[in-house]
Amino acid sequence: MGITVKVKRNRIPLLDIRVRGNSEKVTRNAAALTYSLAVAFAPIDTGALKASGQIIQEGLAKYVVRFGGTGGGGRVDYAEYIEFGTGLYGPQRKVIVPKNGKYLVFEINGKKIFATSIKGSKPQPFVGPALAIVSPRFRDECRRSVVKY
Repeated sequence: MGITVKVKRNRIPLLDIRVRGNSEKVTRNAAALTYSLAVAFAPIDTGALKASGQIIQEGLAKYVVRFGGTGGGGRVDYAEYIEFGTGLYGPQRKVIVPKNGKYLVFEINGKKIFATSIKGSKPQPFVGPALAIVSPRFRDECRRSVVKY
């Protein structure tokens, strides 16, 4: 599981070559800023979540900022759970119960815990707040890059 930010419509290849070059720069800078802010906002436990972040170029002015999965700092399969929460606090809005057996079994500070249900984890958004900062700037930069020519 990971969090991926993708541009859904990419019309940059249709633009004049001067605008394309500038748009490439604007998009690359927006991806870099999104990545940097998300890393700064990411909660720290072991540092693996921050280390899992990466920027991937998928085409002309098309970048993906990804946390989790197998990229960057190794296998991190919980980025989505950190961002959106789990159980009552997550998208499902339901208490977490065992799938098999009577109890959920996990360890906290070396002590084995048995529970019939748990509430889950509250969201600790780090990508969403980064996008909230970058999106308006990105729109403004795109407008300016087109007006230039």
